[in-house]
Amino acid sequence: MFCDDVCLSETLFHFSFFIFPVFSLFRSFLLLVVFECVLFCVLHCVRHCDAQVGQTALHIACLWGNASAVRTLIGGGADVNQTNDAQMGEQTALHMLANRVNNSDNRWICCQLMLAAGANVSIANMNGDIPSQYLDEEVQGGDTFAAKLQVALTPK
Repeated sequence: MFCDDVCLSETLFHFSFFIFPVFSLFRSFLLLVVFECVLFCVLHCVRHCDAQVGQTALHIACLWGNASAVRTLIGGGADVNQTNDAQMGEQTALHMLANRVNNSDNRWICCQLMLAAGANVSIANMNGDIPSQYLDEEVQGGDTFAAKLQVALTPK
């Protein structure tokens, strides 16, 4: 004897009370495992890898003013004073941060995070420039954010 539509829908309805919570729990566990794997890979990369020109993930995050990435990378143990290769000018992540003045709100947060993590504002690149010197032109042009950033990045 075959189930009619009502019987089948009742069976599926009762089955759903059992399977969906189990599936939901499994899905949450699976998402947690995937998140932990991605986090492990990112943190491993922060500690052990860089691009061919010495650009670390922190250099790139500061270049683009990505505050959440900077926070995560610093929390994962990124070296805030590491310089990239001579091919890129032997710059720190602070040099990269000062290289652009767009995205000012996030860039300011990046600056604060880097300084709180012990970034050295006195490290010069291969041309002898410290990060605050990158902002001279913008400050002379009247950019108020550049002036604020320059004050924060000037050695005391």
